[in-house]
Amino acid sequence: MSRMLAAQLYRLRHDKVFWGGLICMVFYALAVLGIAVNGQIRQGYQVALDQLVFYGYGLDSFIPVAGLVLSAVISFFTGTEYSDGTLRNALIVGRTRAEIYLSHVLVSLITALTYNLAYIVIVIVLGGPVFGGFHLSAAALALGILTGMLALTVYSALFTAVSLLCSSRTASAILCLSGVMLSMFLCTYLNMQLQEPPMMEVLEMRDGDSEVKVMENPRYLNPSQRKWAQAVIDVLPSGQSLQLGGLNSAHWPGLPPISLTLIVLVNGAGLARFRRKDIK
Repeated sequence: MSRMLAAQLYRLRHDKVFWGGLICMVFYALAVLGIAVNGQIRQGYQVALDQLVFYGYGLDSFIPVAGLVLSAVISFFTGTEYSDGTLRNALIVGRTRAEIYLSHVLVSLITALTYNLAYIVIVIVLGGPVFGGFHLSAAALALGILTGMLALTVYSALFTAVSLLCSSRTASAILCLSGVMLSMFLCTYLNMQLQEPPMMEVLEMRDGDSEVKVMENPRYLNPSQRKWAQAVIDVLPSGQSLQLGGLNSAHWPGLPPISLTLIVLVNGAGLARFRRKDIK
C-alpha cells in the first residue's frame, strides 16, 4: 500500500493537470481578494475575512468552485490510469484492488486538501492586513473549515469512484463535472425556495385606485417541504459548500456527521464495485 501510494504521489507531483488545478485555485483566491478590495474602495462596503476564507468552498451561495476544479482534476488524473494501462500493470505485478482503489482515494484527498490549504493561506496572508481579523469565534471558524474539508473529502470519494469505475477518461470527466453542475443548480433552487417569505404584497387596481394587499405566498414551502429541501442541501457536498460560502451557519453542526457517513458509504460501495470490475 505504501509503495502504491508513493508511486501515485510521485506521479501527482509531475502531473500537469494537478498543477493546472492548483494554478486555478491560486488565481481564484487572487480574484476574490481583488474583487473584495475593489468593492471596499469604490463602493465603501466592508468585507469580512471570514467570508473570503469560506469562498474557497462556495462562491457566495452559488458556485462550488472547489468542487468544479476537483471534478476535472481527479477525473483526468485517475482516468489516465486506464488509457496508459497503469491499472492493469499494477494488477499484473501483484497489487490488490483494495490497494489500488484506496491509494487513489488518498491521492484525491491530498489533492483536495492541498488546493484548499493553498487558497486559505493566500487569502489570510494577503487579505489579513487589508480586511483585519476574523469576525467568527474560533470554534465557529474551526467548525466551518472542518465542515468544508469533509465536504471536499466527499467530493474526492465520489470523483474517485466514478473515475475508477468508468474506463473512459472523457466520460468520467463529463459525469463528474455535470454532477457538480446539476447539484449546484438544484441546491441553489432549493435555497431560493427556502428564502421565500410566508406572506407577500400584491398591488391591485380597483375603481381606478391602487391598493396593496397582503396575501399568502403560494411559493412558500410548508414545514414538511422545507424539511426535505434542507435535507437535500445538507446531504449534497455542493449544498454544504454553498452553505459555507454564504456563511449560513445554522446547519453547520449537523454537516460533519453527514459527510463522514457519505465518505464511508461511497468508498465502501466504490471499492466493492471495483473488486468486480473487468479491467482491460
